[in-house]
Amino acid sequence: MSNLYEITATIESLLERAIGPGGEVLDEQLDAELDALNADRDKRALDIACASIDYDAEGEKIEARAKELQAWAKSLYSKAERLRRYIAANVPEGHKISDDRCRIGWRKSEACVLDADVSVLPEKWQRVSVSAATSEIKDALKAGDPEAAKVAHLETRQHVQVK
Repeated sequence: MSNLYEITATIESLLERAIGPGGEVLDEQLDAELDALNADRDKRALDIACASIDYDAEGEKIEARAKELQAWAKSLYSKAERLRRYIAANVPEGHKISDDRCRIGWRKSEACVLDADVSVLPEKWQRVSVSAATSEIKDALKAGDPEAAKVAHLETRQHVQVK
């Protein structure tokens, strides 16, 4: 057997054959086979856990490199934008220039600039976002708040932890 799930299924099958409905042991010879399978399952689980740790480490390296590259890209985009602003400040508006490498042109656009604070705008021009305050609800549930119990419940979860 090469897969963890196959070993687990075999262990469960052997347990069903070795233990009777009342909990008594029906076959003593299966005990050694169960021990071997349990040891094999544990070894394979540890091998998989080690692979998980290796993947985490490799992912962290790639993520760190990606952050470095993202910062570099952001720096380059900022330099390009500063150069475009420099051109806009020093070339007459609407003046077109081009050669075989690039072309400088102008484009019109419209933007809405608020003259008032967002809080004084009519509701039809405001955006409102609603989300659940789950940490506060959790605290209320732990405190026994009946109102919180009407809208949520606590759930205990188990998570695999590999170190």
